[in-house]
Amino acid sequence: MGCSVIFLDIDGVLVTTRSFASGKDAGQSASSFDQVGVGLVKELCDLTGAKIVVCSSWRLSHTTFDLVDIFDSNGLASKYFHSDMLTPELSPSKYVEIDAWLEGHRGEIDGYVIIDDQVSMSDPCAVVPNYSDGIQWRDFLRAYRILTGKDYKEGAKDVC
Repeated sequence: MGCSVIFLDIDGVLVTTRSFASGKDAGQSASSFDQVGVGLVKELCDLTGAKIVVCSSWRLSHTTFDLVDIFDSNGLASKYFHSDMLTPELSPSKYVEIDAWLEGHRGEIDGYVIIDDQVSMSDPCAVVPNYSDGIQWRDFLRAYRILTGKDYKEGAKDVC
C-alpha cells in the first residue's frame, strides 16, 4: 500500500492577506504562514498519513534547503513532507508538473489532493481556498474527503 499526497501551494493557501499583514506588523518576513492554515494541513497529514509535495512557485526562487527551513520555522516539520518534496519545473501549468510528479511515482501513490488557490474548481481532486483567507475548515473537510473517501468525524484517527 502506498501513501497519499497533498500537492500544496503556498501563496493564497498558507501565506494569506491576514498572515502577511500580521507578519509585517510584527516585523517578520513575508514568509510568515497563517497558523490556522498550518494547523489544518498538519491535522490533515496526521489523520490521513498524507505527505506534502510543494507545487508553489516558491520552489523556483528558493532552494529545497531554504523551503525546508521556511516550513519548519512556520510549524511544518520535515516529517510532513514526501522525500521527493517538489514538483518538477517543466511548464507554467501546475497540472503538467503534478502529472509528471505522479508519473515518476507510479504505483507508490494511493491518492492525492491539490490545495491551491489558482487551480480549477471543477477538478475533483482540487481544493481551492480563497486567496485572502487561505485554507479554512471547509477546505480541510473537502481535502479529507478527497483523500479518504469519507466524511470527517471528529476524533476519528483513520489513517489510510
